[in-house]
Amino acid sequence: QSLRDGLNLSKQVPPEKVVAWVDDLPISYDELQFRLGLCKSSGLGPQTLNGVFKEIVEEKVIQKEAIKLGIAPTDEEITSYLDREKEMAKQDPAFRSGIEKIIASWNLTEDEYWNLYERYNITRLITLDKLSRHIQKDYYRKKEITLDEEKQAKQEWEKYVNGLLLKAEIKINPQFDSLKLSIE
Repeated sequence: QSLRDGLNLSKQVPPEKVVAWVDDLPISYDELQFRLGLCKSSGLGPQTLNGVFKEIVEEKVIQKEAIKLGIAPTDEEITSYLDREKEMAKQDPAFRSGIEKIIASWNLTEDEYWNLYERYNITRLITLDKLSRHIQKDYYRKKEITLDEEKQAKQEWEKYVNGLLLKAEIKINPQFDSLKLSIE
């Protein structure tokens, strides 16, 4: 059940399940546990609870900025992306096989995979993409990019996100002090 709760961003998080607030966006205990499990099972990303917490905090400041700028993903954008993924799953046996592994390992139904797991990931991806394209318009307009320009764009993006993190109000719920979460 915590997987399903961790993925369901559309519902309100009960205050007793909020580990922290990034500005006014909650991070639920379920989301934190889900993401840790995902990182550990895939071998990708942070492998500690605090590492996952830092990653989610960064995503929340990006999400908050996208909302503030009026460029958060729309339902139509998310559904369109989801439809393309579903079509790719029909066409590409290797892609479909990966989906089936996720469904089996997380004990999901097909519907939960698409409407919870994949919707959660797509929302995160589109948010990141839209904000980075908004902030780095000039970089994305170029037809060809040198390695130096790519490196510079990456550094500028990191600096931008770090600036958002410095300005963000991050409050950890004292009820979860035992988790020893920190963004340091």
